Amino acid sequence: MSRWTIAEQAQVPKGTGCGEDRLVVTGDEPGTWCAAVIDGATDKSGRTYEGLSGGALAAECLAATLRNLAPGTT
Repeated sequence: MSRWTIAEQAQVPKGTGCGEDRLVVTGDEPGTWCAAVIDGATDKSGRTYEGLSGGALAAECLAATLRNLAPGTT
């Protein structure tokens, strides 16, 4: 398996708060095994789920799934 490293990363929401997009980078030394940019859907309903919009909640669920993948998962 080839190894690579993240040289730079940033997440800047359009407005205030954490936004609905997520950046996930997982790995250990000597390298990274998963990197993903999750584009959370813009929720126009106005509902919140424990303080998160529907789009942010969906992005969080996907990010949590990726963070829990075992190394070498294809």
